[in-house]
Amino acid sequence: MDSFPHTATARLGLVLPSVNTVVEAWLPPALPQGVSLHVARMLLPDRLTAEAVRKMDSDDGRRAVLQVASCRPKAILYGCFASSVVQGLAYDRSLAAEFHEATGLPCDTAAGASIAALRSFGAKRIAIISPYADEVDKAEHDFLQSCGFSISSSECFGIRNAFDLADAPVERMIEAGKRAASLADAIFLSCMNMKSHLAVQELEAATGRPVVTATTATAWALFALSGVQSTRSFLGALASKAYTPLMS
Repeated sequence: MDSFPHTATARLGLVLPSVNTVVEAWLPPALPQGVSLHVARMLLPDRLTAEAVRKMDSDDGRRAVLQVASCRPKAILYGCFASSVVQGLAYDRSLAAEFHEATGLPCDTAAGASIAALRSFGAKRIAIISPYADEVDKAEHDFLQSCGFSISSSECFGIRNAFDLADAPVERMIEAGKRAASLADAIFLSCMNMKSHLAVQELEAATGRPVVTATTATAWALFALSGVQSTRSFLGALASKAYTPLMS
């Protein structure tokens, strides 16, 4: 019988909510040669509430992490920003530690990666742009403030349907970022199901501020944890920054 070798130099593991239509369409074609993305999903209903996110985590989170770990990736990212913001920083850090213990692999979360990215710029005051409705948006503010950031301004798009988060217009993100930039050290665009990576280069050029998004921070952390060298343009200024994981 012929034997076919695994040709990828690095496999990246990612766990996503089931409604996410952004990351798998965008990230695999943007990866360096020889690097592949492998995804497991957690069931999340259309209606995005704190309760729905908690249920997704408890029902599917550990299963999905163990599932994607079985393909032997170099590292795993837990790719739901909202699950951390509605349950707090202590929960977020315990989640990353739990998954590391369960798999033996380097693990982080989208929220942990986003905080690390903002801190890599020394940002204290941040402008937030999110697609969420009020309940999750308020939790996001509380979460980021608990991480030591002050919020200079914010804008949310009020989207309640988790599947529809992917429809937030990139042009609206860019315009919101331009309005918010003057008082901020950095601009943060949240949510893994928003095409925020498409706004980074134009927004940094227009404002002179570093732009961090949940999606670009997740890719950046995955590269670092997996030992993948990448200066992909979609990372913007973040490509030149070193990733330092948050302490548990």
